[in-house]
Amino acid sequence: MAFDAPPLGGDTLFANQFAAFDALPDAKKDELRALTAIHSAKLAYAPDGTYGEKDRAGDRSMAIRPDESANATQSHPLVYRHPETSEEALFSTLGYIVGIEGLAQSEALALLTELAQWQARDEFIYRHVWEPDMLIVWDNRPVVHKANGGYEGHRRELHRTTIAAWRPSFSDYAMSGPRPSQSGIVRHSRAARRTIR
Repeated sequence: MAFDAPPLGGDTLFANQFAAFDALPDAKKDELRALTAIHSAKLAYAPDGTYGEKDRAGDRSMAIRPDESANATQSHPLVYRHPETSEEALFSTLGYIVGIEGLAQSEALALLTELAQWQARDEFIYRHVWEPDMLIVWDNRPVVHKANGGYEGHRRELHRTTIAAWRPSFSDYAMSGPRPSQSGIVRHSRAARRTIR
């Protein structure tokens, strides 16, 4: 929910990971389906991470509390099948993957960097321009998103609520079944409501 939206900048970019996976060559899809990534929040949120105990950014708009629990790891395939739509999507965010099972760290980093560049291509991006009192709802599983800068000197206050009911299981990564149409982002404001496809 946008409480304060700047007159320029501060957009949110959403990258559709259904579309990113669909656009890959078949051989690359097969390669990625066979890989399992090691996920962790440690690079950012562990005590020695980017936002850890040595981080002195006092002007941050939100409180970040580093913790040892960020060092935990979870394994997830790089490609998963959405539990409601059965569509395949990339399940990769460079900042939260610390390795790939069976690959040397240098190989994993090179692949993840290449994948991150692919995932953020313009043809997969929806740019959301915020307005005051606007609310959007999105399925966080098949997208990666980031805020855009360019609003220095203006206030940008957004509140986010995350529903944490879904826990991925390896059955979500089964690569068979129908491929229904793409899920969208639903945008609400006082003046407009539309579904982005």
